[in-house]
Amino acid sequence: MVFMLFTPSAAAEDLTMEVRIDKAVEWLVANQKSDGFWGEELLTAVVDTAEIAGYFKEKSIQSESLEKAQKWLESIDKNNIDYTARVLPFIQEANRKKDLISSLASSQKPDGGWGLTGDFEGDVLDTV
Repeated sequence: MVFMLFTPSAAAEDLTMEVRIDKAVEWLVANQKSDGFWGEELLTAVVDTAEIAGYFKEKSIQSESLEKAQKWLESIDKNNIDYTARVLPFIQEANRKKDLISSLASSQKPDGGWGLTGDFEGDVLDTV
C-alpha cells in the first residue's frame, strides 16, 4: 500500500506532452494577476511576464491573457536596459517603440555590450 502512494499513477504516465503543455498553459492563465502580470515580486514580474507573454505570443495562446500581459508590460517604467529590452516586443505604438529602440541603441557601450544602466559595465546577460 505504501509503495502505491509513491508511484506515479497510470493516468499521469499516459499524458501526452501536448496535454501536459495545455495543462501548464491553463495553470499559467489561472495564476495571472488581475493587473496582467505573473509572479509574486514586482522586481521579477517584468522578467516572468515578458517570458510567459513571449511564449504565448509565439504560440498564439490565450489572446485575453496575452492582451492583459501586454498592457501591463507597456505600463512598466523602463528604468533599466533589461526592462526596456524585455518590454520592447510588446509595445504597439510605433513612435514609442522607435524611442525605446533609440534609447537602447544610445546605451550601447563602446565595446559593443550593454550594462544594466548607463552606470554599469557591459555584461553578457544585459547584452544578450
